[in-house]
Amino acid sequence: MPIFERDSHAVSPAHFPEAVSECLTTDFICLSHLRWDFVYQRPQHLMSRFASNRRVFFVEEPIFGDFETPRMDVSKRDDQLHVAVPHLPHGLTHEEVIKFQRD
Repeated sequence: MPIFERDSHAVSPAHFPEAVSECLTTDFICLSHLRWDFVYQRPQHLMSRFASNRRVFFVEEPIFGDFETPRMDVSKRDDQLHVAVPHLPHGLTHEEVIKFQRD
């Protein structure tokens, strides 16, 4: 069976232009284990290209430190490219880490 018949998210050819248009206006979020500034590799290259026609949020893994409250630092790198870095206090449980990142 071809993939387009069993994939419930498939787009029929008749609706392809609308699907592409919607995709180009949707924010793109990349959850990465790499740091944006560490080295320019494939993820940075792809996210930079995606940012040419939509907002892109590159979310790094959290930084743990002596912070009183959790926070999310977001820096703008390009017109539509944003790098988000969660800063979390030491000593959180795994569940708390997940909760604060979701919040």
